[in-house]
Parts: sequence; C-alpha cells; structure tokens
Amino acid sequence: MRLGARFAVTAGLAVGVACGCAGQTKEASGAELCPDLCARGKKCPAAPQISNCDDFCLGEDARATGTNCHAQYDAAENCLADLDDVCTGPKACANEINAANNCELAYCMKHPSDDVCVSPVE
Repeated sequence: MRLGARFAVTAGLAVGVACGCAGQTKEASGAELCPDLCARGKKCPAAPQISNCDDFCLGEDARATGTNCHAQYDAAENCLADLDDVCTGPKACANEINAANNCELAYCMKHPSDDVCVSPVE
C-alpha cells in the first residue's frame, strides 16, 4: 500500500483551481489537478520517482473512489494546488493530506484484500 505517495509527489505545485459552473465557483477535482501537480512535484527535493504521471493519477483517483475517500482526496489536491510553493505541501496541507491518508487507511484496514489496497499504483 502506497498511501501518501501521491502527496509526496504533488507537494510542490501551484495551480489555479477554481472553475465556474452555472455562475458559482466549484473546486476542481483531484483527478483534474493531479497530472499537473505530479509533474510539478517531481521537481521537489526528495520526491518519489513516478515514471508516468497520467497512470499514477488514474491509480490515485481509483484508490480515492474505491475507498470512498474522494472528498478527502479532492480537498488535499485542492490545498496543494492553492500553494505558491507546492514543495511546502506536506506541512501546509498536513490536515488535508492526513485526512485523505487516514480515510484510505481505515478502509484498507477493513478491506485488506481489495485491489485498491493491495495493488501498487505504479
């Protein structure tokens, strides 16, 4: 299980994330933000090696969906995207990152044989 790997990779990114929907502002989804965050996060010191951000992000989105933790995943990705320096993400977005990781961990503790819990994303 590689919980938290996405956040280590995406920790160094800054992206404008608000989109207009029917006249209201809506947060972007983690799936929308992840590829850019992943690419930028590769430049952060000590970032884990990710060979393909698109594949990595598809796996992260599937894990968030499969563990019913998508709201927490979206919140963490939006927090990272709002930073001027995403490499500060592990500290600046610690609450959001921990909420997503804890949600996924709680699910996987109850369902250890689920594919989203045992299969590496990359």
